[in-house]
Amino acid sequence: MGFEGFFKASKDYLQPVLMTAAFPVTTLLFTGIHLRDEQRSVFLIGPVYFLLFIASAIASRNAYRIASLYCHEDQAARFIWGLSILIFSALLASMYYGIYWIIISGYVLLYIIQNIWRPILISRFDDHSDERKGAIVLSIESQAKSLSTMIIAPIMGLAIDHARYGNVGVSEFWPIGIFGLILAVSFYLTAIKEKKEGLHFFLLCLFQLFQ
Repeated sequence: MGFEGFFKASKDYLQPVLMTAAFPVTTLLFTGIHLRDEQRSVFLIGPVYFLLFIASAIASRNAYRIASLYCHEDQAARFIWGLSILIFSALLASMYYGIYWIIISGYVLLYIIQNIWRPILISRFDDHSDERKGAIVLSIESQAKSLSTMIIAPIMGLAIDHARYGNVGVSEFWPIGIFGLILAVSFYLTAIKEKKEGLHFFLLCLFQLFQ
């Protein structure tokens, strides 16, 4: 609910971010040429989404490497939450001050992480639930994700509207960073911690990673 629901509620804000960032880019590249907002946005939206989906596919294909590095999906999930803390911290600062290239890079990383998270999450379901009830577990997971999106999306949208009309920050999207950071820190602190298994265990994990 924390990762998937928030990702679903926040991912579509990438497009207005790209549309805003496209104005200075196209002004610099096409000096003296009048372009409509839709034409300006194409120069960033197309390439960024192309890169985003290619990188996401590669990440999904190699998600097992993250799990193999930690030898357990629970520890890999905690690593992803820790990485999310760093990304949302950077997004919060860059969104507040309007540093769009960092915002776009952060969103691309979130898409990549989501495509690593998903296979690991499904594998965790297999570990912690009855295999005969797999369809029920996935149905509950889907409903939980929709429920969390239903809760997060309007609250986050209201916060962004207040930031926009109150002129708080250069970019009004910084509440996304706050919501993401709160969730990431909360789940990182409550996640299952890595066991101390010694050098032999670590070397075994590395061997599995490079097989």
